[in-house]
Amino acid sequence: MNKKERVMMAIEHREADRVPKGEVAIEYDFARALVGEDLPWCELNRRVHEILNMDLMVIGDWPRPQIGTTPEGYAIRQDVWGRVMVDSGASAETIEYPIKDIRDAAHYRWPSVEAISGDELRWAVQETDYFIAGIINSVFEDVYNLIGFEKYMMILASEPELLRPLAQRCAEFEVQKAYKFLDIGAEMILIVEDIAHNTGTFISPRLLRSEIFPYMKWQVAEIKRHRAVPVFFHSDGNLNAVLDDIVACGYDGLHSLQPSANMDIARIKAQYGHKLCLMGNIDLNYVLTFGTPEEVEQVVKETIRVAAPGGGYILSTCNTLIRAIPPANALAMYRAGDKWGKYPIEKGG
Repeated sequence: MNKKERVMMAIEHREADRVPKGEVAIEYDFARALVGEDLPWCELNRRVHEILNMDLMVIGDWPRPQIGTTPEGYAIRQDVWGRVMVDSGASAETIEYPIKDIRDAAHYRWPSVEAISGDELRWAVQETDYFIAGIINSVFEDVYNLIGFEKYMMILASEPELLRPLAQRCAEFEVQKAYKFLDIGAEMILIVEDIAHNTGTFISPRLLRSEIFPYMKWQVAEIKRHRAVPVFFHSDGNLNAVLDDIVACGYDGLHSLQPSANMDIARIKAQYGHKLCLMGNIDLNYVLTFGTPEEVEQVVKETIRVAAPGGGYILSTCNTLIRAIPPANALAMYRAGDKWGKYPIEKGG
């Protein structure tokens, strides 16, 4: 069985030869530590996937060309939306938002999808045998990145109607980006939108239902109208209050399932496992970052035991392969996936 078949069977809630494995993103510093060489990104990414025996490769495309340098030597970058940020290498801090006043939004010059090259995704499609997913965003993060998080929250609470034209244009841009990825050869679209923190959603479920989820539902439908592919949703945090809404948007799968945010994968599998393919749940707060390889293996074994029977589970961290993960723990996680993920899954303790 090949990688593409293995992932697709999981998405279709069927048991393959083993549980498929993959990550939403891989930090460069982690990749370099695991591989032991400083290589061009595409080759480094390929080597990580080979070493960990992954099945799924997820590709994003957020061009941020350098437009200057700070006195401290950090790069000043500008994204396709016009947002200006200082890139320290470890993080990027926004220093200028493209829309200063929401009432001037009509004058904003919208980006063209032509700014998205798709080169890395094209490389992945043409040069690898992985199941390829392309990343887009939705309107929560896109709109607050246009005007700033604090301003966005205040307007959302008081005059949400002012944000709706921006939200619709953002949703349309992201769908065009998805079309581009699919036309290049992506086999799945992942909508990345962090709408929650460790104890709940950033905004009320009521506001999500009126101001965010309708655009997501539209995006999913438009993507599937263009091509019949699976669409997954990623958000960190505690999503328990809106899991029914996520299902109603038409998503085929859900990634993150952060255990430290009370995302109990056994309960979610029992309630939603027939509707959503689950991906993630391997803890980053302690197990992968501070635990032993033996602890990592035990967590992977138990997660597979409760989440993988019947298909519908893809082994992954609950976020990304971050620089804080010792390579030995990443190896332990993925080797445990191979060891304990063979179907039929042992259901004993």
